[in-house]
Amino acid sequence: MKRYYLGVALFLTLPLLSHAQKEAPLQLVQTIPIPGLKEGDFDHFAVDLAGHRLFLTAEKNSAVEVFDLNANKLTHTITGLDEPHSMLYRADLKKLFVVDGGAAEVRMYDTGSYKYLGGIKLKDDCDSNTYDPATKYLYVVNGGRGAHEPYTLISVIDTTAAKKIADIKIETDSVEALAFEKAGPRLFVNITGLNSVGVLTGKSGPCLPPGRSPKRPSTTGHSRSMKRIIACLLLRLPSRRSLLSWIRIRVR
Repeated sequence: MKRYYLGVALFLTLPLLSHAQKEAPLQLVQTIPIPGLKEGDFDHFAVDLAGHRLFLTAEKNSAVEVFDLNANKLTHTITGLDEPHSMLYRADLKKLFVVDGGAAEVRMYDTGSYKYLGGIKLKDDCDSNTYDPATKYLYVVNGGRGAHEPYTLISVIDTTAAKKIADIKIETDSVEALAFEKAGPRLFVNITGLNSVGVLTGKSGPCLPPGRSPKRPSTTGHSRSMKRIIACLLLRLPSRRSLLSWIRIRVR
């Protein structure tokens, strides 16, 4: 069995914000062993700042790993999931929402006892999410190619009532990451099936004509100070290596 490690890194500088500042590498603070894990993606985290905990979805291991950030060690494993992806932690409810793509639902856990509280059913292959703290709504991508559907849904979940309240239909079978505008009603959507970044208005309204990007976007973020969408592009090369690049699209 291979042994895996979680690396905790500290930023020493932010070179994107100041080109005049000399770039410095990240400084590795500590590695935390995660024994007994199989290979797979470990790309979704959620943090409990007050409780000093970090949650990590171990997708191919059907588990959520919980780390103590004071002691820097693994303290608990939530089992019984199928293929966990993105998460949301609501500190006020002491509840963890886990998007389980294999089970086609958002699973809820009490973070005191780690007891399973129930699930909210979605379509197969649910994955990315984004959260609106003003409404307490969670927006989850589901359906599409992995569900053998020609369209994708962005399902809107009321995390206070623990129920789905709406579906936003996107006419393509591939949608990836989501990001809300920091000071406005717009939701930016990586519509990978159309090589586009779409814009939703009113947080549940129709999709406006997408802003075309020249390559396939994978993840996205919105920078208020730069007034741009920053989309991270993952380009698959014939050699099976991956090239990471960036595209900036001006937000008017």
